[in-house]
Amino acid sequence: MKTNKIKVVVTDDHEVLIDGLIALLAPEPDIEVIGKALNGYQLLKLLKTKNVDLIIMDIDMPELDGVEATKEVKQLYPNIKILILTMHGTPDFIKNLIQRGVDGYMLKYAPKRDLLKAIRAVAQNELFYTPDIAREVMKSLRTPSQNENQPVTILSNREIEIIKLVAQEYTSQEIADKLHLSFHTIERHRKNILAKLGLRNVAGLIRYAMRKGIIK
Repeated sequence: MKTNKIKVVVTDDHEVLIDGLIALLAPEPDIEVIGKALNGYQLLKLLKTKNVDLIIMDIDMPELDGVEATKEVKQLYPNIKILILTMHGTPDFIKNLIQRGVDGYMLKYAPKRDLLKAIRAVAQNELFYTPDIAREVMKSLRTPSQNENQPVTILSNREIEIIKLVAQEYTSQEIADKLHLSFHTIERHRKNILAKLGLRNVAGLIRYAMRKGIIK
């Protein structure tokens, strides 16, 4: 009896990793990789033309990172499942993405059998977290936050880099030149950072960065 395959899109800013995942999943009779994207914008464009069941999503990506891409996908395509595959295993990252509606979360060093198990479980409307991720979540629930009044937030490495440059009084154009990005990309990052942190201006951002030890 022929079964419908799980149609998967792999989203990561490292094409070598994408190609590795495609090769790893190719022999599986019930899984089909039908597309790939190097950032969130490419993913959203692809979703307009593809019938996708599940997205394997990285967090740190240029242009539109995995956190914001997850938010957009869940708003536009609530039936598409999202499996986070990342190097970030800290409780704040995990809790934030769970709050945004991800269906599974695992680290990139997990074995192949766990990835296959995760894809099949998530495709069947089950939540999937590897034991190490589940332990971190339970630990965070037992341990009060250092600042319970602050919302759980995620800053990507790129966003932290931009905050440090803003603190050094670089303009958006100077930051763009330094990081080899466009002016509009930097402006978008700055707006996203303020929105994520619930801040209104650069002064508030600098105070936040000092409080969190991002800058001295």
